[in-house]
Amino acid sequence: MKVKFANGVVKECTAPTEQKIFKTVGGETVGMGWVLILKLTGNITSTELDSVLTADNVSTLEFSAETESGEEKTLFSLDGYSKITSSTIRHSEDTAATYAEIQMSKGV
Repeated sequence: MKVKFANGVVKECTAPTEQKIFKTVGGETVGMGWVLILKLTGNITSTELDSVLTADNVSTLEFSAETESGEEKTLFSLDGYSKITSSTIRHSEDTAATYAEIQMSKGV
């Protein structure tokens, strides 16, 4: 799977996970917003990650995969994320095993 950021940068990634955040207000459970967890796979540096992780750049994320015939097919898009809440890079001797885990939020 691949993710395309708003500035056109495309990175390999695993399937993203969205998690709804709730809060109890006056005894009632209310949805507050969403958290997105995304893992970029392959060699990436902190400088490269900093250039990709901007509020404008994560506002629209387009996910795609290669079909059996070798064509790129858009699977879905996620919109509205504007805050980067955390990012972690796990480096490895095998640079292909390096990955960056990113958390973003919207409405929180």
